[in-house]
Amino acid sequence: MNTKKYFKLFVNDLFLPIICGFFLLYINYLHIKSISGGSHLILGQLSLLRESLSTSILCFAFFMFVSYYFADKARHDSLLECVRVTGSGVSGMYLKQLGVLVCIDAAFTAFYLFYNLYAYFSWDIGHAEVLWHIVMCIFIYIFMVSLVAILLGLLIALSFKRFGACLIMIAIVMLTSPFASYVLAAFYKYDINLLAFYDFICLFPRDLSTRPPQSIGYSLLPDRISAPFFFSALLSVLIAVKILKKKSAVKYSVSAACGIICAVSLVVYLLPGMHTYTERNFSGRDFADQLYYSEKSGYSEKNENGGFSVLKYEMNLTVKNQLYAEVTMILDDDSLKSYIFTLYHGFTVKRAEDQNGASLDFTREGDYIEITSGEASTSSIKLFYEGYNSNYFTHSQGISLPGNLPFFPRSGYQSIYDPKARGFYSNFLEKPAEFYVKVNYPKTVYSNLDSAGNNVFSGVSDNLVFVSGFLAQTNIEGVDIIYPYLDIEQFEEEIMRNDFTVFLNSKHDDNPLDKIIILSDSITGKYGRCNYFSDGTIVCDQIRILFREYSESLVGNKKQSLFSVYNLYTEYHDDFENRLMYEREVYTDGESGLAMTLQDAIDRIGEEEVLKKLEDYFKDNSDTRSYEEFFSSLQN
Repeated sequence: MNTKKYFKLFVNDLFLPIICGFFLLYINYLHIKSISGGSHLILGQLSLLRESLSTSILCFAFFMFVSYYFADKARHDSLLECVRVTGSGVSGMYLKQLGVLVCIDAAFTAFYLFYNLYAYFSWDIGHAEVLWHIVMCIFIYIFMVSLVAILLGLLIALSFKRFGACLIMIAIVMLTSPFASYVLAAFYKYDINLLAFYDFICLFPRDLSTRPPQSIGYSLLPDRISAPFFFSALLSVLIAVKILKKKSAVKYSVSAACGIICAVSLVVYLLPGMHTYTERNFSGRDFADQLYYSEKSGYSEKNENGGFSVLKYEMNLTVKNQLYAEVTMILDDDSLKSYIFTLYHGFTVKRAEDQNGASLDFTREGDYIEITSGEASTSSIKLFYEGYNSNYFTHSQGISLPGNLPFFPRSGYQSIYDPKARGFYSNFLEKPAEFYVKVNYPKTVYSNLDSAGNNVFSGVSDNLVFVSGFLAQTNIEGVDIIYPYLDIEQFEEEIMRNDFTVFLNSKHDDNPLDKIIILSDSITGKYGRCNYFSDGTIVCDQIRILFREYSESLVGNKKQSLFSVYNLYTEYHDDFENRLMYEREVYTDGESGLAMTLQDAIDRIGEEEVLKKLEDYFKDNSDTRSYEEFFSSLQN
């Protein structure tokens, strides 16, 4: 039988054409509904791709069952015996069946591409990098995932009888579904991490219930690309063992080629930095910081001046699968016996050198590095380090390095993470330093520093930020704004201009404003929603509520929660009353929330006096009391 006859066999079956037709109609319905409903106006211009990728697990289940049914049909319809008698070859029969299913897979993929390309052009996205992203996502998460399912269905048909095969296929779908991640996450409380295994076998995009990632899109990192190739090659080897003749040259050749693909894919998957954050999911990498800084781990905050400052930073940063950094620091005091730096623990220090290139001894404990001076005075220190953070990413799809993540060394001990707020503190250099930074990266990189072109930056500031991805730059009233252009719900030109005007009207200080950089697709946490740098740059996650976030960002980390409530009381009193009502319903047994505490102080002491003391408390950066200590002093 030639391949055409196998197509005819597929079409003439009572079940296969009907189920394929229904599934195709369902795909068309989802895409037409998304396009006609204007989802891109709310969810951004990757909303249709999100709709497409949400069916990835359905494609997997569909093609696995269809592949099994088609192969099993050959055995039970006496077709296999016919092939043996005619000498056509059992392996040839199964290969032609595979060919039919791969063609159907390609046809389905073409439908997905058609709708997404229609959206790309009709929504006037106009960025070739986004077009490439869409095509690759459809190829990996639709075509390749379906191909794995086809091979898996055939292997199950070759290995198991009907009842057992059905149970196995149902178990596989359940094990690789998002539901499994919730079940496996429950084992964390017992210090059992099964999610690394889940990450490996789950070929689908993670949680698609949220808005699409706006600045980097969905994950096309090597770990996501290599996984379906690994399983396709592995299943091909197992099928070859089943259907090809023993001691066949073809069998050995196929097995060897697929084995090489398996090995290469596995090595790529296991490379460091391949599992950095791009999507929300329940894997340990998304909660790595929360787990590391938890009380259970023994973490405690530490703040202490190092006794020196860095006058100038010269950095050579390379972003591949992770961040590779060479950082030279010019020091203001060359007489110390040792120098303490704070650097996020996810960056592994390879070596340290002095101004003459001589190696320096160093020790490390968590986020803190102590470097011992050599025999001569140490006027500069050069650190070589590499690594990544699981939330603020540095990889082939984009860069998100904000100032509150210590991705470059800072003098002294600094507490960098608040376990209760589940976010990094807003830490700045004690004195602005001079920076010269070269970022080796194929895409355009944006920074708070002045750009000299070719991703080279320089300037003076008390902090650093670097971002890259699906970003664009515009200028509104003399202020440069870097934003994710796919998120037209927030950053369409007119909307952005209106939100910016509201913010300017609410800004009553004399701080210069030159640039606003939007951090998208990172869990910014309480302290990362808005930060003001000394060079006149604001780093925030949106402009819409910047009129509230900005003033809060100017007070110290420990004061921000109280300032937020103070701001509600003075500027948005109805919102304060709503919060007060909520706290009175929630807090019992003598407990109280911040709104309750503030209202109680005002009732006892008087509004004018309490608000005046609060203003002084917020303005005095040397006042490091917590808000509990502040209210305690009012009682005295």
